[in-house]
Amino acid sequence: MIGGFARNVKKLIPDPKFVAGVLVGVLSVVGVGFSGSQTVPAAINQVQFVLHGDKIQPSDRPGYYFNGQAYVPAALSLSGTNYVPLRFVAESLGLKVTWDQPTRSIILGEPVTVTPVETGPVKKVPFKEIPVSETPQAVQELVNRSRDLELAQTITLGDQSYLVVSRGPQGTGGYGVDIEKVVEDKDEIVVTVKYTDPSPGTIVTLAITYPVVVAVMPKAEKPVRFVGLRDVYVPQLRGLAHLEPLWSDGTPNLKILAPVVDNSKLTVRGVARVWEGALNWELLADGGSKVVDQGHLTTAAGAPDWGYFALPLPLRYAQGGNYFLRLFWLSPKDGSRCDVVEVSLDGYRADARLP
Repeated sequence: MIGGFARNVKKLIPDPKFVAGVLVGVLSVVGVGFSGSQTVPAAINQVQFVLHGDKIQPSDRPGYYFNGQAYVPAALSLSGTNYVPLRFVAESLGLKVTWDQPTRSIILGEPVTVTPVETGPVKKVPFKEIPVSETPQAVQELVNRSRDLELAQTITLGDQSYLVVSRGPQGTGGYGVDIEKVVEDKDEIVVTVKYTDPSPGTIVTLAITYPVVVAVMPKAEKPVRFVGLRDVYVPQLRGLAHLEPLWSDGTPNLKILAPVVDNSKLTVRGVARVWEGALNWELLADGGSKVVDQGHLTTAAGAPDWGYFALPLPLRYAQGGNYFLRLFWLSPKDGSRCDVVEVSLDGYRADARLP
């Protein structure tokens, strides 16, 4: 997890090696991203970033994005000095940024070079948008359990694949989503998605809406990737073909799926949209009052994508001992716990399925 900030970077400088020297001055404020044991008197500084002429909106919510557009972490003001996000500035200049946990070091590498990849000939794939009510039952169920999420996914039934793109809840009417085109090359199928928002002054329905689009195409024999028009990023689910039925709705960024029991193991499963894909867990005894074990895991992807995770636990913890599992992720801003979910392992096991 890279949660550091670089100080006194007032503009983007074209020489990455020079900027690397500036960025190394992350000082002790980097610790904000890894521990909540001490208070740092830092305040959010509402500055605006301009990259290659494009305005970029910062936010104080780590990993936050809205309508497909990624937000970078907000700047901090500490003792009269402005600190800007290390990863955002460094990667904008082509520098590779990595975190080394054993040495707790932020490593700035050489500029990233991109080698052009020959994708081969591209051909159009026929598709048709259809009303949700005219889709098979399995597709309708997928739409219903996905409507609260901004998510693009694919479900294949027989000789057809269905493309499902949802935008999550919107405050009013006037929001939409469409599939513009589908093309195929030698490696993958690429689906182009278009978001539409109400124009200023437009009269819209004053109610929460859930924009979604479904399209059908011939069975996908290659991986499907969704891309947005212009600067829109379309989140996808990594690690699962599509969203399975939810055992618990959890929180907006953490959902629990049905468990699996295999021999002496109970596997806790779910999907999460968390910073750097880093998810923490604690095993609680005595009805949740005592921590007896803890650890962390990495989901199949980090925010803004959704990543699948599976945590195997000894089955004895779900045999009437009143154990609970607590899941959460740590804010890189202040180390606070986010999206905390607690699961009774006895109740969870009751709904387990065999692998």
